[in-house]
Amino acid sequence: MTSSELKQLIAENQTKKAIQWLLEATGKLGDTELQNEVIQQSSKYNDYLKEKAAGTKSQEHFDIQKANIDAALMYIVDKLPPASAKAPAGAAEALAKARPFLIGALVLLLLAVFLIKPSILGLEGTSNKGPFEFTVTLTRPELPDYPPLQNAKLEIKLDNRWDQAPVDEFGDADFKGIPGDFSGKAVPLRLVSEYWELLQDSLFLDGKSATLQTRPNGSLGMVRGSVQAADGQNYLAGVEIRLDNSQLRAISDTTGYFEIPVPVELQRKNIPLPRPARALNSKPFTVIPLQTSTFD
Repeated sequence: MTSSELKQLIAENQTKKAIQWLLEATGKLGDTELQNEVIQQSSKYNDYLKEKAAGTKSQEHFDIQKANIDAALMYIVDKLPPASAKAPAGAAEALAKARPFLIGALVLLLLAVFLIKPSILGLEGTSNKGPFEFTVTLTRPELPDYPPLQNAKLEIKLDNRWDQAPVDEFGDADFKGIPGDFSGKAVPLRLVSEYWELLQDSLFLDGKSATLQTRPNGSLGMVRGSVQAADGQNYLAGVEIRLDNSQLRAISDTTGYFEIPVPVELQRKNIPLPRPARALNSKPFTVIPLQTSTFD
């Protein structure tokens, strides 16, 4: 059998017949090394047939396996001495012309399998970003008398919705199932807390965790009151109220109401009651009723 006829058998999927002929030819030549190569491909072909009969793997896997065996057999045919398998000049020329197309087809097949079925090459998951978890740890300044982050919730905005996570006793908020598209991106952030606020309004979802700082929001130290005309008939707007010996001030609103936040460093201290600093109109006024609140 000539080399062209032998390659034709391989191309027509008559692999078993081609292997048998190669075993006989290499045996007659006494080329042990070449015969061992044929035996190796024969063993691979038998394994291929068994796996395909069992149907335990995908068709793409079998296509690649068969293509590798055919390519190896073609290589063995090319190594045979001309006397063992001499092809007619016309057939050899046709084969030489067809070889680039066969190689190109094999390359395209491997590329298609890689792009469409990365799991065959053990590369599943390398191009997909699945849902992930992210932990935010909140820290607070050392204020022994200030309430902890009780019943606080942290929220991040994903597209058009706010995803919420409770803050535990250690200051941790665990977000689960964040869509993979948000990995490595900044998202809006807010803290729902009665006493605390964040120092930032966005969060960069890089890695697995982040630590953020909080501060008192001023809600625990507040002086509240109303400004009323001296005749007791009307509440006055536009009156500036200032705590004595401080820069703490407020302007009464249209209903006469005002409130002055008290910083943490001044809370739990004796502070003089607020007094009117000046009015934006000429009417006499008084401050009533005066209310203060501080944490205890």
